[in-house]
Amino acid sequence: MSAADVVVPPREKWPVPAIAGHACPVCHHGYTLARPAVPVPGRVDITVCSECALAAGLPVALEDR
Repeated sequence: MSAADVVVPPREKWPVPAIAGHACPVCHHGYTLARPAVPVPGRVDITVCSECALAAGLPVALEDR
């Protein structure tokens, strides 16, 4: 899967926690040990939560959870 498969809204629509890097810009849930940030391939400085990454088919290292 490519970064195009992750639908990230424009930064103007992100809530403050997502802008600060503390929440997923897709679902707006905060990053936690159970929902870590996963870098989006091909998108510099953008991460999504592991749940959104899995839904988009991105590889997530589950053994680190």
